[in-house]
Amino acid sequence: MIIALTSILATALPTLAPAISAIIAKIPIGILPEIIAKVAEILISIGKEILLCKDSVDELGFKAVNAEKKPDDFSTKTEYLKYLNDSVDFNKADYDSLSESKKLELKVAGTMIYSMALNEHLGVMISPATLVAFSVLNIEPKTVLAVCDKLLSLGEKTTELIDKTLDGTGSNEDIDKGFGILKDVLFGDDADADKKLDDMIVHYERKLND
Repeated sequence: MIIALTSILATALPTLAPAISAIIAKIPIGILPEIIAKVAEILISIGKEILLCKDSVDELGFKAVNAEKKPDDFSTKTEYLKYLNDSVDFNKADYDSLSESKKLELKVAGTMIYSMALNEHLGVMISPATLVAFSVLNIEPKTVLAVCDKLLSLGEKTTELIDKTLDGTGSNEDIDKGFGILKDVLFGDDADADKKLDDMIVHYERKLND
């Protein structure tokens, strides 16, 4: 499935396909549909009052694969989203004839397209890795925005700090900073904040390694 997924992403999002495929490959196949659906839910909840998008993420993925133009043909991802909405047809019969695995692959592509457009309207760019992590942790959309606001207040323009914190690739200073942001936003002044955050990280690591 990962090989096919790479092929579909290469068609829909040629520039980002390798990075997105690498993230998807880390998610156990058994929970992949659940995680992708949660990512889409988070994004749509955040973007419903920001982006004008009549298509579902499934329809966006289908349209992107079949569209003549690609994201790099537009000056902004919002313009690309509008192009897919308004100028590319969605053939429901063709979509319905696809296997469930192919539909999931299209959902991934559509979700990332929506994410790219949404990021243009937010102060902080939310990475695919952060979206997957927050979905695994079942973090609500309003909390995702609160994390972004906290990052922005510290001069961070992306969620890279959160990614480095959760995957352990950051410096000790970065990881301490990232954990501090998560603890503050998720648990505030809770006396058990440290333990709750530790438990959350253990859950995150276990779910990805099941």
